[in-house]
Amino acid sequence: MNDASLLDQLSALAELPSAEELKSVKALVEKALERQRYIAKLEDALQREKKALNLILTSALPDLMASAGTKEFTTEEGFKVSIKDFLSGSLPKDEDKRTVALEWLRGNGAEDLIKNELHAHFDRGQDNVAGDVAGKLQEAGIAFEQAVGVHPSTLKAYANERMRNGEDVPLELLGLYAGRIAEIQRPK
Repeated sequence: MNDASLLDQLSALAELPSAEELKSVKALVEKALERQRYIAKLEDALQREKKALNLILTSALPDLMASAGTKEFTTEEGFKVSIKDFLSGSLPKDEDKRTVALEWLRGNGAEDLIKNELHAHFDRGQDNVAGDVAGKLQEAGIAFEQAVGVHPSTLKAYANERMRNGEDVPLELLGLYAGRIAEIQRPK
């Protein structure tokens, strides 16, 4: 071993963190891990509490108020509780179910709700091709994606309108669900 090699090794040793520095790093890593575990527990607890609140607002409270024969109630503290009907959801994500839902909409006069979007992928220098229609994209051999769907708000408004008119709406087929929810307003 020559002197230069020995000096390089000694220099490298001098650059290593001290035992005290390593101890501080380890302590801070442990603190960070402890915080991560604590946050994960809080997030789990928050999810459980949100589910419990949702059960109260969409099931227990509407059912209890229905059995009491009321849709509105004001507490002594001034909190106003009212039961409202709601509709929520969106078209199914599963392609087969989505296709059946879209076919139902088309067959029931709601084809104007359906949006049809094309997403094309172009290589550099193909800007002039971008303005062509889908058929031209296929002729040019350019891969494209086609997305057909209905915006969730539009679908819900359509289903609400049909239900108000007493018409049948296959909620599950359309990826929708209906229910009641208790809305609680704070006193002013």
